[in-house]
Amino acid sequence: QGAHLFEVRQMLDVPAAELAAARRTEAHLADLAEAMFDPTDELDKVLPAIRAFHTTIAAATGNPLLLLICEPLFPSNLRQLTLDAPADYLPRVDAEHREILAAIRAGDGPRAAVATRAHLEYLKDLFGDSPVQL
Repeated sequence: QGAHLFEVRQMLDVPAAELAAARRTEAHLADLAEAMFDPTDELDKVLPAIRAFHTTIAAATGNPLLLLICEPLFPSNLRQLTLDAPADYLPRVDAEHREILAAIRAGDGPRAAVATRAHLEYLKDLFGDSPVQL
């Protein structure tokens, strides 16, 4: 179930965002900026950007084990979940990703953690009852 996935993602992604704010390099910031997307783009462009954003945060912690653990935690049916989501889903994800990036860029770990927690709560509320395939 989606609720289980997002519970685990909160355990990993929230502290990862806080660490990333302290440990990120300019290269990580460039990769995170590259992972921003236009919500009106085709899903073939948006979905890889969403994944790249989250995996880059894991990489920015400097802990290769965290990246190894986080990489498989993206639903293989994300395309279908996105197609079934409300119309404001991608604009909201875009805005939330931009807030997380701003916090990481500023080196503000607590702000990055709060923004990531809010982002994952939104996803859990939206997809918590959905069947997810890893």
